[in-house]
Amino acid sequence: MAYAADLPALTGRVVDNAGIIDAATKAALTQKLADFETKGSDQIVVATIPSLDGEEIEPYANRLFRFW
Repeated sequence: MAYAADLPALTGRVVDNAGIIDAATKAALTQKLADFETKGSDQIVVATIPSLDGEEIEPYANRLFRFW
């Protein structure tokens, strides 16, 4: 089975491949996610992509999680 949407590289806590998050928001999100991680052991990453190219969000998110 061929997947339509590419998987972005994990480059930080905010991976904005769609280019929709401005620098100030990205910095604020990055800090909030870092603070959240220090309070426990869970990590959260915010990711945006330009398109799923027809792929359903759930399988894409699962592929991305396993890839990262």
